[in-house]
Amino acid sequence: MGFEIDELYQFQNALMNFTNVDFPRELEKEILKLSNSFLENLKNKSSNVHYKHSTSEESLIDNWKIGNLVSDDNGYYIEVFNNSPHAENIEYGYRSKLEKIKSGEKYKSHNKMVFIPGRHMLKVGVEQLSKELPEHLSEWLDRTIKELDS
Repeated sequence: MGFEIDELYQFQNALMNFTNVDFPRELEKEILKLSNSFLENLKNKSSNVHYKHSTSEESLIDNWKIGNLVSDDNGYYIEVFNNSPHAENIEYGYRSKLEKIKSGEKYKSHNKMVFIPGRHMLKVGVEQLSKELPEHLSEWLDRTIKELDS
């Protein structure tokens, strides 16, 4: 009594090739897709922000960039940054002698310094991505393994 295991060897070879060659490349593609999606999400969050000291509110939106994908012993990472001169103030908050008038987007001067709270666009975006990432990567891995099996 005997049985054929050629298909098992073929699957093993396909799996070895996938883990050594295809998987890192496919994972990098998926991380870059996620990064671009994250970047678009940040730009959308930034479009609702109005900074009273800025000459160009669009500069905040246009200056969101992603860096290169880097792989090291700890895994993959990618830098997201904004070179707009006011990005840090908008993210974390700042002190000002101007305060928003309750009736709208106009500002008036005060003799005292007031703290204008940050909008935390990057922080909120990272928290949202952290919540969605495990499920997204699990679905991607399931799809990728199914493609390998077929």
